[in-house]
Amino acid sequence: MTVLVVGAGPVGLTAANSLAHFGVPVRIIDSRAAPTQLSKALVIWRRSLHTLDPVIPFESWMPPGRQVVGVNLADSGSIFAAVNMDTLPPQTAPADAATATATAAAPCQHMLPPGLFITQAQIEAGLEQHLQDKFNIKVQRSTALESFTVDEEVGGVRCVLGPTAPAHDPAANTTPSANSTPSTTEHEEVLVSHLIGCDGARSAVRKGLGIPFPGYSDPDNRFLMMDCTYEYQPGINSNRPRSEAEGKPDPSRPMASTSAVGLILSIPLVGTPGAIRLVWNAGEHC
Repeated sequence: MTVLVVGAGPVGLTAANSLAHFGVPVRIIDSRAAPTQLSKALVIWRRSLHTLDPVIPFESWMPPGRQVVGVNLADSGSIFAAVNMDTLPPQTAPADAATATATAAAPCQHMLPPGLFITQAQIEAGLEQHLQDKFNIKVQRSTALESFTVDEEVGGVRCVLGPTAPAHDPAANTTPSANSTPSTTEHEEVLVSHLIGCDGARSAVRKGLGIPFPGYSDPDNRFLMMDCTYEYQPGINSNRPRSEAEGKPDPSRPMASTSAVGLILSIPLVGTPGAIRLVWNAGEHC
C-alpha cells in the first residue's frame, strides 16, 4: 500500500523524497493551489544538508545559496563582536592516506558548509523538482484530508480526501507548478499503509488524533518584518565605524543590533543584490 503524506512544505517534501528513495510508494497532497513564493526560513543549516545528502547531494544546494560564515553582534549599529561558525572552508576528500591523517587532525574542517542562505521557497521548489524528476511523483494540490480512520483488520488507514474551497489570498503570491497534478474534483476514499501529517499548525492529522498544539500569544512581544533593498551611503552612521559592515551589510553574515527601540536583526537575502530582511522586536513601540 501507499504512504500518504499530507502537506507539501519542506518537511512533507523531504518525507516524500526519502520514502521514494527507499522504494516506498508515496502519494503527497497539499491544500494550497500552488507553491507559495513567500519565505519564512532563509537558511538551510549543516544538519539539514547532512540529513538530505543521501537523497539530494549537498552540492545541489550550493549554486542558489550563499554560505553563512557567522553573525555580527552590535550595539546601536556599532559592531562589538563576531561569532564565527567555521574557521576553515569546506574541504574536499584527501587524495592520499597521509593527507587524510593530517586533515583528520586539523580543527573545524567539514565537508559541508555551516549553513547556506537560501529561501524556503527555493528549498521547496528544489525538493518538489527532485521528487518529480527522480521518482516521477507530483504533488496533488488543492486537495485536503477531510477525515481518516485506522482499519485494524487490514492494517491500514482509510482517508477521505476532498477538494479545497477556492480562496482569494493576495498575500499567498502563488504561481502554478509544473510538478503538481490536477486537484481532486470530488470526494475520494483511499486506503493507505501509513499517514504522515506535515500540514502545519492547523494540521488535520493532529486534530484527528486529538493531539493538542500548546502555546500562547504574547501581545507585548511583537515583531515587525520587512524584506527590502538598500543603497549604500558612506558616512551616515553616527558611530565611529569599527567594520565596513556597519554601513554596508556583510552578504555572508546576519547582524543583530540592540537599539533604543528594541532588537533589530538584519539578514542578507540571496537572489537580489542589496536585498535584506529586517526584523524588529518592536514590543510596546509596535
